[in-house]
Amino acid sequence: MPSKTQKKPAKKTKVAPTKPLTVKRTEDGLRLRKLTKRQNAKKLKVVQKSLPLPPAWKLLGQSLRHLYRNKKLFLGILITYGVLYVLFVKGISANFQLGNLRQNLSETLGGKLSSLNTGIALYGLLLGSAGSGVGDAAGIYQTVLVIIISMALIWALRQTYSDQPKVRIRDAFYKGTDQLVPFILVSLVLLVQCLPALIVGSLYSIVRGGGLLVGTPEQVIALIVFGLGMLWTLYMLSSSVFALYIVTLRGATPFASLKAAKHLVRFRRWFIVRKLFFLPVALLVFSALLLVPLIIFAATLAEVTFMLFTIFVIGVVHSYLYSLYRSLL
Repeated sequence: MPSKTQKKPAKKTKVAPTKPLTVKRTEDGLRLRKLTKRQNAKKLKVVQKSLPLPPAWKLLGQSLRHLYRNKKLFLGILITYGVLYVLFVKGISANFQLGNLRQNLSETLGGKLSSLNTGIALYGLLLGSAGSGVGDAAGIYQTVLVIIISMALIWALRQTYSDQPKVRIRDAFYKGTDQLVPFILVSLVLLVQCLPALIVGSLYSIVRGGGLLVGTPEQVIALIVFGLGMLWTLYMLSSSVFALYIVTLRGATPFASLKAAKHLVRFRRWFIVRKLFFLPVALLVFSALLLVPLIIFAATLAEVTFMLFTIFVIGVVHSYLYSLYRSLL
């Protein structure tokens, strides 16, 4: 029998079940508290802002060097696009009339415009004719060709950046179009996001052509509205444009690609907008420096050069955007 001095064992008290703590144990034994949604967002903001993106001119140089290192592959893809572009969009019997237009412009104005001003005016005319073709179905052919060539270029860029051996031109077309329907759906989203810029641009042209912008306040307000519409479109495109490269991955869906692209550019949209804005400005400056002298001295050669430029620029654009996309990963 137990002695009287021996203590009785304490009764076990029931403890109410509690919720598991949101902690985890690391390898070194430290216990870390799980961050809230707001704290995660703040941490992500700090991390992404601490990862600087390369300058736009470095991205452009890197993209051009990559195209040159794999020139046989990309030249084959772009030459295929050029042949189809001439056959279905421009037509084999495309008329080159820039020389006649230059002569008629000089005769009409009586030589009042200098050669440089004439070249700049005709350069603007060339830019306005980009993508136009003969026949009513030329626009449809152009859209189909751009989609197919874009998917082929994206597949080729992904393979060459991952150092895949024996990347062939035909594989870019056969394998690159596996995600055709998701790619088209994402392209439609991008088209919808371009509507604000198209609407404000059309309204600005209408009110300006109708003589409604009489005073300075009206002109300032119209320019502000036009700028806001363009910025809104650029803001939306700054994430959606990268969904084109995500959706080409096998098994990717349009919604998941758009969501992943939005997460990819989070807290860095305006940095990306500047880099997206740099590319068309750089291409315009380069084409002007190249084409305006040719228009002045050799108009027919300028038209041929401009056609080649519009064919090969799609490769430069995708290479630049893919380099920017890789720098965000």
